[in-house]
Amino acid sequence: MVFDAIPCISSDCPTGPFDIIQNGKNGLLYECSNRVGLQNCLEKMYSQGVALNDNEVKASVDKFYEESYFKLVDKVLL
Repeated sequence: MVFDAIPCISSDCPTGPFDIIQNGKNGLLYECSNRVGLQNCLEKMYSQGVALNDNEVKASVDKFYEESYFKLVDKVLL
């Protein structure tokens, strides 16, 4: 599988982005409803980018891939 590391910007809302996005590793998080925080993230992404290591990004989201997920389910159920 070819994997391209694409950073994500998200608000740190209580419904799960913190579980997926590791701030600075595979994306950027800003406080909910904080427009200045969003602006800062966008400016940082535009001007500096986020230095991403493809292997780190893949490892950070590996648990969400189908194969990993079902291995975890099997482990819990058995």
